[in-house]
Amino acid sequence: MIILSHRSLLTMQTALQEACEAHEKSQDRRTNLKNAGRRDTAFNEGDRVLVDTHVLSKASQQFTSKFAPKRDGPYLIQRMLSPTTYMLSSIDQPDKPIGKNHTSALTPYKEPTAEDTSPILPIRKRGRPPGRRNGHPENLLGESSSPVQSADSDEDDPPPGLPIAQEAAIPSYTVREGRGQRKPPRKKCPCC
Repeated sequence: MIILSHRSLLTMQTALQEACEAHEKSQDRRTNLKNAGRRDTAFNEGDRVLVDTHVLSKASQQFTSKFAPKRDGPYLIQRMLSPTTYMLSSIDQPDKPIGKNHTSALTPYKEPTAEDTSPILPIRKRGRPPGRRNGHPENLLGESSSPVQSADSDEDDPPPGLPIAQEAAIPSYTVREGRGQRKPPRKKCPCC
């Protein structure tokens, strides 16, 4: 049997009180941090709300829940059942209850205005801006400032003035300027 002195009992009691106070302070700090971004979820009777939907995907019906609307409504709050639970009814029949919902599934409904109907980022026309062709600006008449080959010219024709025998001697590869030039084939050494 262990006999404790009066002094050791007092130190244990003060240590226990300090630990309880530290624990309560940390609980308060965690509660304040968690509630910092929380929105006010108090609704009144007659308020319009949207209700979160929880639909499931159905492959047999080719339905994907990813593309389903996230909320349904608006609905009316018929009455408050508890601080966090509300009885909802439809707008057409406000006396007939539909069901109970928790505040976490409810979102306040805002009437759409003319500003809400306009798109956030309007869709732009894609492609090149008008008045430019092949990266060169054109004047108003549509004539380009740089020479452009006409559609009638054939790029595969040999240069004029070459005899027919020399046309066959032209290599099958074409040499282009800039990146991606094709090099002539390497000659094999005579010993191989």
